[in-house]
Amino acid sequence: MSSPTLIVFVLLVGLTFSLSTTGYSPNTPNTTIDDCCLSMKTVSDSVAATSAVLQNLTKQSYFKFFQVNYERECEFWPDDFVCTGDGETSPCSICECDENDVPLPFRTAKDEVSSASSSLNSDLSASFLVPQNLASTWTDYDEKDPGNVFIDLQKNPEKFTGFSGAEAMRIWKAIYLENCFTSSTSLADMCREERIFFRLISGFHASITAHVAESFHYNGGPLDLWQWKDGYSAPHMGIFLRGLGYFPDRVRNLYFSYAFVAAAFQRVHENLLEMSLHSGDDISDEESRKELRQLLDLLEDIPFASTAAWSDGGSITSGFGLQNDDSLNGQLRKKFLNISKILDCVGCQTCKVHSKLQMLGIGSALKIIVPDQGGEKGKKVTLLRNEVIALVNTLAKLAESIEIVQSFDQHVTQAKLQTTIIWYSWILVSFLVLVALKKLVMS
Repeated sequence: MSSPTLIVFVLLVGLTFSLSTTGYSPNTPNTTIDDCCLSMKTVSDSVAATSAVLQNLTKQSYFKFFQVNYERECEFWPDDFVCTGDGETSPCSICECDENDVPLPFRTAKDEVSSASSSLNSDLSASFLVPQNLASTWTDYDEKDPGNVFIDLQKNPEKFTGFSGAEAMRIWKAIYLENCFTSSTSLADMCREERIFFRLISGFHASITAHVAESFHYNGGPLDLWQWKDGYSAPHMGIFLRGLGYFPDRVRNLYFSYAFVAAAFQRVHENLLEMSLHSGDDISDEESRKELRQLLDLLEDIPFASTAAWSDGGSITSGFGLQNDDSLNGQLRKKFLNISKILDCVGCQTCKVHSKLQMLGIGSALKIIVPDQGGEKGKKVTLLRNEVIALVNTLAKLAESIEIVQSFDQHVTQAKLQTTIIWYSWILVSFLVLVALKKLVMS
C-alpha cells in the first residue's frame, strides 16, 4: 500500500472512531442503583409492567384533576417571565377547568383522606393542615388556599414550553443550593438521608428533562411541509444527551425516584384500596378502583415494594429505612419545603403546575416513608385526596420518563451502529477507489 493510500486509510479510520465515540455511555441492565440495592433491570421490569395501567389510571376522572395555586407570588425574586396567550395558543399557559367540568364531589364534598398505617410514621393530619409548621410539612400545598384552582392534567400535558435559558437556570440553581448541607460538601461525604434527598431532587430534574427532550417544539421553516408551517413537536437528541445521556448518574437517580415512590405505594397498599375514589362518574370511578387495585398488585410483585423489605422499618440498611434523627429530618423537611416554594418562581404556568404536582407526589412519598419528628411506631399518616392524585401522577410521570430514556438509548445505539457501518463502508469504497486509481496510473 502506498503512503498516500495509507494516510487516507488512517484518517478515515480516525474519523470513524471520533464520530462513533460520542462520550455517551448508558447504564447497563445489571447496573446497581445507588442507595437502594436494586438493578436497573428490576426497575425497568416494574415500569414495563405498570406503565399501561398508570397511563390509564391518570386519565380517569378522579386522578386527572389536580388542585393547585399556580399564581402564588415568588418570595425570592421578581418574576419577570410572562406567558402570553392562553392555554390553546401558548405552550406555557394553562387552560383552567370550567367549573362545570370539575367533578361535583371535588367542589362540594369534604376532602377524602386516607389514614395509612405505618410502622415509621405518626399521624400528620393536624400538622399538615398547618403549613407554617415546618417540622412536619414537606410541601407548601394547602387545600384551604383560596387561590387554588382545578387543572385537567389531560388537557394540560407536560411538554416543551420554551421556558429555558437564564430563567430556568436560576430556578435549578436555587433548588440545588437547597441540597447544600453544612455537614457535607460532596455526595460521597453525605449521610444516607442526605444522599436520598439529593437523588430524589435529581430524579425529579431528570424526569422533567426527559419530557422536555421528548416533546421539543421545532419551528416550521420555509422548506418544511405545509402541515408543519406552525412548527411541530419531536424528540430532541441534543437536549437528551446534554441533560441525561452524558450523565448516567442522573438516569440512575430517575430510576431511584421511581423505586422510592413505588415503595411508598406499597407501604399504604391496603389503605389506598379502602378509598372510595368518588368523582361522580360511576363508570370512570369503577375503572379507577379496578386499575388502582391492579397497579398495587403489580407493585406487590416487585422486590423494592415488598412488605418484607419494610418489616424492620427503622433499620438504616433495610430498603429505604431512614434514621429517626429529629434534627436531620427537620432539616430535610425545611429544605424540601423551601424547594416547593421556589417553584412559585417558575414563570411558565405549565411548568409550574407539573413541577408542583411532582413535588407534592414526592413529598407525599417522603411523608409515608420518612419517620415524623418524634414519631412513634404503629401510628398513622394521613393522605389528602390531592396527595393521592399527585402520588399516582408522579409515579406515572417517572415511569414515562424512564421509557423516554430507554427510547433515546435505543436511538443512540442504532445511530452509532449506522454511523459506524456508513463510515466503514466509505473506508472500503475509498480504499478500493485508490487501489483502482493506482492500477490505472501504473498501466
